[in-house]
Amino acid sequence: MHPFAAAVWLSVSVAALVSLARGGYAIGLDFEGGAMLSLLAEGGRCEPREVDAVMRARHPDLVYALEAAEERCRLKFAGLADEAIVDAVARTVVTEVATPITVEDRHVIAPVFAPALGRPTALALAVAATLLWGASLVRPARALAVVGAAVTALVVGLAWLLGNGSTLGRASYVAALWFAPAIAVLTATSGRPRFRRGFVGLLVLAVLVAVAAALQTLDVRAAGELAWVRAAARMALAHAVLAAALALLAIGTVRES
Repeated sequence: MHPFAAAVWLSVSVAALVSLARGGYAIGLDFEGGAMLSLLAEGGRCEPREVDAVMRARHPDLVYALEAAEERCRLKFAGLADEAIVDAVARTVVTEVATPITVEDRHVIAPVFAPALGRPTALALAVAATLLWGASLVRPARALAVVGAAVTALVVGLAWLLGNGSTLGRASYVAALWFAPAIAVLTATSGRPRFRRGFVGLLVLAVLVAVAAALQTLDVRAAGELAWVRAAARMALAHAVLAAALALLAIGTVRES
């Protein structure tokens, strides 16, 4: 094991962990679901202070974000997918805010997966990658390096996608995982004479890039339930350059024995 390469991997995993921990999420992310009310002031400007005062007085237990733009105010509730509560909030705001307003738009997004599969899972994976590379520095082992490289590729992909505006969902997880097999193969064959220059791993990487590009030709209407796979492939291509950089690092991770 090259100590310098392991230290670089460790630094990359820590950077991904920090990025995932600091990432801010909006409505409907983190698998939590969410709700949004768009309020339109009748013949005037929507006063966010009035809306906020009513919300604090009548619904102090709800966590929300309030945005205002001219005659509109938007209330966003991360994690709230109870339609009855959303309807109650809408009635309260319409009847009790001093400025006459109407509900212009209303969205309630039910969570598809358990909330624990969102940010908590991403953070747990990043912590796992950090611990694996820390252990590799203490007791170098190819098996630790292979698993650590694959998990790091996944969390780096997640951090990259989230940092560029994507959401946590099955498509983003598959996209982040897309190139992990190639990174794992490159690390497993690193330093072995028969796999010099990482030919097999680079071939796997090229095949994964080709598959992602081919999936972009799918007709979304024809794909039906597989439309999210096409979205995952598109997001995978968006961080292909980053995956290539990790591939180069993986080639030199383990010394030739």
